[in-house]
Amino acid sequence: MLQNNRYPTLTPYARDLLLQWHRNDSVSQKERNRNDSVFAIQRNRNPFIDHPELAEYIWGNRVGSAWFRNATVVEFGVEYLSGGDMIRILVSRRFGEQIHYKIYSITGLLMYSDELSENNIIALTDLNNGMYILAVYAENQRYTARILVGANSARR
Repeated sequence: MLQNNRYPTLTPYARDLLLQWHRNDSVSQKERNRNDSVFAIQRNRNPFIDHPELAEYIWGNRVGSAWFRNATVVEFGVEYLSGGDMIRILVSRRFGEQIHYKIYSITGLLMYSDELSENNIIALTDLNNGMYILAVYAENQRYTARILVGANSARR
């Protein structure tokens, strides 16, 4: 997995495999609790638990971009899952930070309002086919995106 002990250190195969794992398995509460316990004893933390977005800045699709530790939302986007029945909100959050979302109809009617779960996935099964506006709130930041619900939404 390693190549001659120089940056980027990992072989391309290892980098791609570990990034895939990182993207598909978000940090769990168990990992956060362990990080807190280690800190209580050793007084050091695992930065990849507190800031999982760092992997993208070091090896992934954000290499060369500036990382700001105090930024709440480092990136924002929407990824369609399961044929368009679910979406994953692409956000990075600080440890323990709550992020809320609202989904509005195109006419402005509030359809959903809730806290974003740890896996950042929202089910769209109760919405009729059509276009909606997603608003994501993190501290004093607000991000919006258009989402499409229906048979072809996964391709857009």
